[in-house]
This record gives sequence, C-alpha cells and structure tokens, in this order.
Amino acid sequence: ALKELMLAIHADTGIKKFTLFGGAPIDYLFYQKLNYKDIDIAIKGKKNIENIKKQLARRGFTFPFPLRKYTIYNKEEIFMLFAENARFFLDINFMNNPDKVGQFNLETLYCRYPELDIIDKYHTIRALKAKRIVCVRGITQENPYMLLARLIYLCSKYTIPLTIPPHERMIHQFLGRIKKFKIKNKFHKNTRISLLSSIMKAISTSKRKVSFLKELCATKILSQLFPELNEIKIDKKVIIGNTRMDVVMTLGKMVGNKERQKFLNKIKLFKYRKWDKEDLQIVKNLRL
Repeated sequence: ALKELMLAIHADTGIKKFTLFGGAPIDYLFYQKLNYKDIDIAIKGKKNIENIKKQLARRGFTFPFPLRKYTIYNKEEIFMLFAENARFFLDINFMNNPDKVGQFNLETLYCRYPELDIIDKYHTIRALKAKRIVCVRGITQENPYMLLARLIYLCSKYTIPLTIPPHERMIHQFLGRIKKFKIKNKFHKNTRISLLSSIMKAISTSKRKVSFLKELCATKILSQLFPELNEIKIDKKVIIGNTRMDVVMTLGKMVGNKERQKFLNKIKLFKYRKWDKEDLQIVKNLRL
C-alpha cells in the first residue's frame, strides 16, 4: 500500500525524488489506513521551489496558503509549500536533510521515492506497540515549544500516557527550557502560540479526553502554559466535544470571569496561525 501511495504521489505531481514522512507511512503500516489525504513529503534542497510550484500548477494543483518558512534545531530553515488537488493535500517541505525528519522516535520512519523503500532507524513500530516515546535528536538544541507540542500531539494521537516516568522527565526538561527561553523573533512567538493551539487540539482529538486533560494537569503542562486554569476541577461528568472550539468553551466555563478573560486572550492569539483554518474560525466565533 505504501508503494502504491508513493507511485500515486509521483503520478499526480511529477516529482521525481521525494521522501514520504509524518503520519501517513506510520498509519499505513500500523493501522492499515488506506484513505490518507493529508500527506507530508520532503524534497532535498531549496532551489527548485518555484519550478516545482509551476509544475504542480500545470497538473491542476492549487495553493491554499502562502509559502511558509520555519526553522528546526534553531538554525536550519525549511520552506513549506501547501498544494492541493482532488486526491491529496500535500505539505511539501524543502530542506537540506530529508533523512533527519522528526525529533522523536515515533516520527522518524520515512519512505523514499523512487527507491520505494522504508527507513526505520529508530524502530518506530516497536515503540508504538510499547507506547514509549524517545527524543532522538535536538533535545537540547531544538526550540522547546516545538518539542513539547510534538510530544503532546504524539501522546494524544497514539493514546500514549504523558505520565509515565520517562515521558514526565522529558516534559520537565522541556518546561524548564521554556521558562528560560527568550522569544527573539516572530518565529519564536509563533511556536509559542502553536504550542497553545496544540494543547487544545490534542485534547479534542484524544480518545480519552478527560484522562488526557488530567495528565496535562498532573505533568504541570497546563499550569505553566495556562496558569489561569489552575483552579479547574476535572471529574467524570466533564463532557468535552471533538473540536478545538469545544475544548476552549469547556475550559473557559470552568473558571471565573477574570481568569476566563486571561484564557481567552491567549486563545485570541490563534489569529496569527493564518495557515490553520480551524484556529482562525475559533477566533472569529469566540463567545463565552
């Protein structure tokens, strides 16, 4: 199935060499999901962005968002091109080292085209079965907001506890680095906002929402990033919906007016995440 997916991507895009990474190859292998539309691919180098964009346009792709630039390991710039057709929504990452995708073991598995092979240096499938996440690169160099956001996302998606000792130690380290981290530019500011959004998203997509929310409290993630929510009381009667807006509404109603306003002021920062339609919709419809 993975080979068929890579062949289909090549057929639609005409791209001759790329790396397939992210959730798609893992979910194909682990869950046998065959209807994946949102696909991450990486292309080595940054010189051919415009040529590839023109090539995709000729093949019927549209570009719903502007080219986005972000940084990994605090030094390597990556350019992300969003391209969509009837079959795929592609996040195309132009980077120097496609073989170094992912900071955690669960996101380092990738496939190569035209080789049509699978590279799994950090035993991703075995780690998924064991429900154990390890930071394999960038633990001291990478932006701590990005690291914590990814860890929270992975734990939510794969129903992995945040509260087992190895994960708690990583969280403690990331939170400690966040306290000392100096926001020097727009990108740093956006990674902080993205972490706040990731927390709302992780709760909404978790299969065990109330338990996951309790773990966010137990690991001090919520108290450090949303101190205004310190007084919330979580019991089995709490009902949390399946969207980020549902989570925002539920949490906002669990605190008093003063703390609620502080919380909502942070949520309003989602307006800077212009590539995320759901976050923009939250800001537009925010009412409590």
